[in-house]
Amino acid sequence: MISKLLQWLFGRKKRRPVKRTDRRPAPDPIELKPTPEPAVSAITEPLPATGQEAALEEKSDEPRVQEEVATEEIPEVPRYLEEEVVENEPDFRSLVTELVPFESGTETLEQKDKKEVMETHQQQDDYVRQSLPVEFDYLESLISHRLGKRARPSFPIVDTWALPLKDYIFKYGLSEDKTACTILLIALAPHAYPALLDAAIEKKIENSGDFPDIGGVRVNNFRGFLPTGQTAIFIIAGDDWQERTRVEKFFWSDNTLSMKKILWLDELPQGEPVMSGKIIMARDYVDLFLFGLAAPPKFSTSFPAKKITSELRPDDIVMSREVKRHFRNLEEWINHNDTLMSDWDMDKRLRQGYRALFYGPPGTGKTLTATILGNQTGKEVYKIDLAMLVSKYIGETEKNLELLFARAEDKDWILFFDEADAIFGKRTSVRDAHDKYANQEVSYLLQRIEDYNGMVILATNMKNNIDDAFIRRFNDIVRFTMPGEEERAGIWTKSFPDDAEFGDIPQKVKKYDISGGNIINVIHYAGIQAVKKQAVSENEYYDGFSKEPGIDPETIPEYVRPVKLRYDLDDIVEGIKREMLKEGRPLV
Repeated sequence: MISKLLQWLFGRKKRRPVKRTDRRPAPDPIELKPTPEPAVSAITEPLPATGQEAALEEKSDEPRVQEEVATEEIPEVPRYLEEEVVENEPDFRSLVTELVPFESGTETLEQKDKKEVMETHQQQDDYVRQSLPVEFDYLESLISHRLGKRARPSFPIVDTWALPLKDYIFKYGLSEDKTACTILLIALAPHAYPALLDAAIEKKIENSGDFPDIGGVRVNNFRGFLPTGQTAIFIIAGDDWQERTRVEKFFWSDNTLSMKKILWLDELPQGEPVMSGKIIMARDYVDLFLFGLAAPPKFSTSFPAKKITSELRPDDIVMSREVKRHFRNLEEWINHNDTLMSDWDMDKRLRQGYRALFYGPPGTGKTLTATILGNQTGKEVYKIDLAMLVSKYIGETEKNLELLFARAEDKDWILFFDEADAIFGKRTSVRDAHDKYANQEVSYLLQRIEDYNGMVILATNMKNNIDDAFIRRFNDIVRFTMPGEEERAGIWTKSFPDDAEFGDIPQKVKKYDISGGNIINVIHYAGIQAVKKQAVSENEYYDGFSKEPGIDPETIPEYVRPVKLRYDLDDIVEGIKREMLKEGRPLV
């Protein structure tokens, strides 16, 4: 290949004119030796005389006379070689480019590629910076500073931040903690501006893997740069060893960010550096910091609770005088406790959160009252599924409860534990290892429920089943009793549909000693019977016309349904009988 290239180059190149004093014939083309000039010499321009030829001309004393200039003939290239050269001509030129360096001032291909990459990064940087709020512009500038490309930026005033994240920072007094604020920005960056970290880091470092101090990982479903604990340490502390140690403590389990399950580091295999784990921010906090509100959590093993709602108001149900009084206490705590704690500095003297116990027979309105409380105050109520919370494995119940409370922290949720004596029952004397761990579990639950800063409502049928230590720590204990006759009459009246015709049924059935939950079931049963009777009446109406001879179906008047749903006393009594039989009580 090289020999063919040389033949092509020197065979096609014209020789410079040479003055000759002798008239020797031109040398045979085969014996022509290539001149030592560089291969990049111009092909058509004549070359200057060599030193030897110039010296011969200077020694000559004879006067210069006009002589014929003999030009060497260009040797012909064999046909087979010429065809191959023409066919592969682009390849020869590219090979020449590789063999012979560019002249001074000419960009190499590598330089051009690097320039294009830098221009692309600059375009990405300009695009990102145009849309960045002040807090993320600070983060981008801080990264550039750590990579030696820019002076250290000043921390922006939190009040000028654009995202709802600033509201959380002010609420919990983090505005002066620059490290915590910066860590929150680093963790939030992939969710808010996925290209930010790539644009800020990779434009300075072509391959972030060549610079392990920056940390970071890439995953299957997200093609961008995900920060790790090492990333946060480098961006905030750089090479300052003491500062790096201080930043690392923000990822410890006893730090506020971890305790409240705002963010944490991904678990790694044994032996790998802990700070190499990627920073994980809880989904509900991502929504809270970006949109100002958190999406409802999904029911799962990590959050075994379901949101319960009701559009009823306190006036829509019948409460005893005692229940009404306690209901107002709960409502007032929700509406005014934050003001007392923050504006009057009572958070240093009073315990956080509010703990209430609802106890009484089934069907007396414990769950409904908690739901109406949430509707009245605008708070979300979550009913805990104890079947998923309690585990037969030692320590798993505490772990599940910890995840639940950490997720609910600072959300202003009302946590409702129905049948709470299943996990908050009395401790027993230790007879075996099982009793020992069961008592430890109750002790942990006692401490954790006391540390929760929201409202917790425990419901049970028997107050005596709750551990005495819990009883002393409740802020309110509400007793739900079976309704009396007049209360039952009121429950009957308010439970019928608005467009229902029921006459004096409430007064006739108030003597039956059943709960509010039983009454709702009876009205449901009797309502279905009323709808069925209405449908039968409509069918009988049309059947009566169809049996008459000579009646055109098109002329049959349309059946007019009753305006109100009519309840029958017999159906109500039958429903009461069904409810009492479920409890093993005969209808008297």
